[in-house]
Amino acid sequence: MLKLQRSNILLASFSLFGLLGWFLYIFNPQVNEPHPLQYDLLSPSMTVSYVRSQVWYHSRGKLVELKSILGQNLNNRTLKIKIENMLKHRTSVYINEFNSLKSSIPRLGNWYKENFDFKNFLNDVNIIACDENKSIPVKIDEITDVMELYQNKTTEKLSYKLKNIRG
Repeated sequence: MLKLQRSNILLASFSLFGLLGWFLYIFNPQVNEPHPLQYDLLSPSMTVSYVRSQVWYHSRGKLVELKSILGQNLNNRTLKIKIENMLKHRTSVYINEFNSLKSSIPRLGNWYKENFDFKNFLNDVNIIACDENKSIPVKIDEITDVMELYQNKTTEKLSYKLKNIRG
């Protein structure tokens, strides 16, 4: 009989503590409210990864179109104009896409455009493209290297900017 009472008391006390715990959990507000979540805001590391991958992806398309342009029989002036127009057009696609993102840098596409040294990049590309002593595959390989160099510089600037925003 004593054993039965002990188990009933134990069961009743566990039940009471359990119900009290649930009551406090449901009806008692939390003292330390967490920071409000921000949905659809890219984290700094995600921003850098996304920008890097999108720029790389669009660069493959630029190189394919550049190979086509280099295969045409054009004078240097026309070649430079076609290359500049193609690069500006294809770049504007991901610049606009970056502007639509919600990240720590407002209007991320404009920031990328301002920090990418397009003038010197275009000059380096044109020097390679107009070199008549190089074959098209060699030109494409060298332009790929130049493209990656300028993209990496801009990505480093982006990483630094985001690091300073985080603190």
